[in-house]
Amino acid sequence: METIRQVKDKERWKQGADDREERLTRAEEDIHRHEWDTAPTSKSAWEWLVQVDAIHDQMRGWEQRSKKRWWGQNEPPTPEDDRLEQEIRGKLEVLLDETYDAPEGAIVERVGRRVGEWKRLVEERNRAAVEPGRSMRYLGVWYEEGFKWAHQKRVLASKFADLNTKILQSSPSREEAIYCINATINAALKYPLRVAKIDKTTLRNWDTANRKVVSKAGKLMAMHPMVYHLARSEGGLGLESLESAVGIGQVEAYMEALNTEDLNGAITRAGRRRFLTSLGGANPENGTIHAVVEEALRENGWTVTEETDNTTRLMQKTTRLNYMEASVQGVVDIAKANTRALVGATWSMYGDGATYESENRAGWVVWMTTGRFGRSGGRTNREGEDVWDADE
Repeated sequence: METIRQVKDKERWKQGADDREERLTRAEEDIHRHEWDTAPTSKSAWEWLVQVDAIHDQMRGWEQRSKKRWWGQNEPPTPEDDRLEQEIRGKLEVLLDETYDAPEGAIVERVGRRVGEWKRLVEERNRAAVEPGRSMRYLGVWYEEGFKWAHQKRVLASKFADLNTKILQSSPSREEAIYCINATINAALKYPLRVAKIDKTTLRNWDTANRKVVSKAGKLMAMHPMVYHLARSEGGLGLESLESAVGIGQVEAYMEALNTEDLNGAITRAGRRRFLTSLGGANPENGTIHAVVEEALRENGWTVTEETDNTTRLMQKTTRLNYMEASVQGVVDIAKANTRALVGATWSMYGDGATYESENRAGWVVWMTTGRFGRSGGRTNREGEDVWDADE
């Protein structure tokens, strides 16, 4: 889902809503009206109307419960919902049996069909309903109209406050605090934030609260935030920064969508082209996932590269745009790296994850020297770490 868009033709939408409401009202009013001959009865017209009104009241009550279930993320009917529906069916069968001289078995069949049609129309109205300011939960993320994330922010703020309080009360060690924050607290927040847009101030406040937990757990003196968030291999504590991780996560999800060959990928690619076109206009697109990711790309100094494939047939030139595969991007990256001036620095490289302790070497790595590059086995240069020197 890229975004929840506002209805452009509101008059057309309103007419559709009115038509749905009219069909539902007609189904409610006609649920007891049939073409059979009437049967002799001792009931007065008033008693008959009281019966009909009682059925209609229960139907409206069931509709309200159905609407509540729909806005509760399409929750399944409760036993009370099922009981109410059966009661409506039973009362309707009794009313029709007393009112009409119908063939044997016809009333039960007709009631089942009419009630089924009425339920279908109720569901149709529920699905088309719009409640201004109402958020909707989809795959763990709360969406709102008009690029707003107010409800999602409240949910995440409440979750963070709860987890932060729990970890403070548990009196962890410094190592335990860092592990719990990275693996539990931040992980719980990062998933919805791959889509949702939360302001930088909130993310920084959460990072500050996490640093306070680590500082208290380790009885540390005041230090620059960078010391907390640097990797351990670089002399830091290895505490993940939400401000940095959220932007990277959004870019990762975006790139996955761009390179997916399905409907989601097609929608994302079309949306990105629309976004890029808007940048040259008077009103550049703002608030969409494309604009949010573009901001994250700028902050990290990244760009999205698109492959162009030209085909010439009978004097006609066709251009097809595809997003670059990882292998093609790798060739571009290596070629660009080879254009850099040699500064005499020592290269350390991360391998493919394979380690062979008996031979004191890693799996394959990419190695590069002036004017050439290739693959080679790596040898370990530090005990217990996955850092390897290129072995020529």
